[in-house]
Amino acid sequence: MTTIRCLLAIASFKNWKQYQLDVNNAFLHGDDTPSILALQNHQHIVFSIKDLGQLTFFLGLEIRYLPQGIIITQSNFTKEFLLDSGITNFKKVVTPLPINLKLQKDNFPIFHDPPLYRSLVGKLNFLTHTCPDLAYTVQKLSQYLQNPTQAHYNALQHTLHYVHSIAGQGILLHAIDRLSLQAFSDFDWGA
Repeated sequence: MTTIRCLLAIASFKNWKQYQLDVNNAFLHGDDTPSILALQNHQHIVFSIKDLGQLTFFLGLEIRYLPQGIIITQSNFTKEFLLDSGITNFKKVVTPLPINLKLQKDNFPIFHDPPLYRSLVGKLNFLTHTCPDLAYTVQKLSQYLQNPTQAHYNALQHTLHYVHSIAGQGILLHAIDRLSLQAFSDFDWGA
């Protein structure tokens, strides 16, 4: 997924169009449209490929093109994920975990459905591809996959409410003049 995001970032920077062909998900990109079309036709003859057109969906990522760049989201996955979570009444929360939450290994009582906990945390992990703000939360909740307690599940439910609050958001890969590496860190030395 990191490779795909890098490829999309470079494509946005270079203003390349991307096409998806049904040959093990091959990508063609560039600004030489006649050459791309000739290669597509050649591959269709040799490999009997299917042209899926401009890239809009790949491995659960939804790709949209704007003048400002490329937006990557996981809206459909998020909707299905939240539906599968079993929560029907979502409340708006603004943080992935409750503030000042201190999860511990020996909290009791033990959660009654550990496979559900593991499944939901696993799906949250997949969602970090377009919601990097969930990375710390997923890492924290993953520490308790073996024996989740009710406190861990309550924290997970809070995270699911947060995901509902940010559903549809994603990553904007800017179409800018200069390619640069950007990073963000939000950490607490005391914690």
